[in-house]
Amino acid sequence: MRSVTRALQILASMTGDRAEWSLDEISAAVGLPKSTTHRLIHTLRDAGFLDSATTAGKYRLGLRSAVIGSYALRECRVPLAVRGVLRSLAAETGQTAGIAVRATDHAVTLHREPARAEAAKLGRRGMCPVHASAAGKVLLAYSPPDEVANIFGHRMRLQAYQPNTIRAVNQLLEVLEEVRAAGFAVDDEEYHLGVRCIAVPVPGPGGDVVQSLGISAPAGARSIEELRSADLARVEQAAREVAGRFDERSFSFV
Repeated sequence: MRSVTRALQILASMTGDRAEWSLDEISAAVGLPKSTTHRLIHTLRDAGFLDSATTAGKYRLGLRSAVIGSYALRECRVPLAVRGVLRSLAAETGQTAGIAVRATDHAVTLHREPARAEAAKLGRRGMCPVHASAAGKVLLAYSPPDEVANIFGHRMRLQAYQPNTIRAVNQLLEVLEEVRAAGFAVDDEEYHLGVRCIAVPVPGPGGDVVQSLGISAPAGARSIEELRSADLARVEQAAREVAGRFDERSFSFV
């Protein structure tokens, strides 16, 4: 079972802007020795979940991962009404709006609405690490404590994507307490330089938080304080409009 868990961690880590990963990069991302990582990579490659990249010594996600992911995303189609809420939020704030759910240690964006064509680049990534994103911190903050312990219990350090990325588990746990107290989370260029985000929880029909809703802004356009003062209330309103439309039991919109 431990090998299965580690293999899944490797697949989950190979997301973001980077298309190809070296053994050293994957090993560092999952916190495993290179020898163990190497064995798991070859097992995943033999099964079609990973492929050798065009660059020697690097790997990429395989077609089998893409097929399974496409089936999962097909079950999470975002209704037109929810898209309309995001579109209005983007238009009124002038920033990219999105809605996300958590998949273990990543936040998966189900849908994004850019406010303008030049902002579309903020919506290309479908997954972000929970510790380095506003959406992820919200989803993690409202997750059961045992789930958080299962994700981070074996780690002392977290992968740093940018200078502002949270790197210590203890610091992350403190931030999650602040998120629960404040009701929102921020990302101050922690995953992608030049991008700041703010996100809030979206309660489901049963009251559990399985979605987060937020906006992404170019760092030159909004400071964190400006996101809070100018946009937080409108983001919270959008979350209330979406609340109750997602069934956490079936992981689909209702």
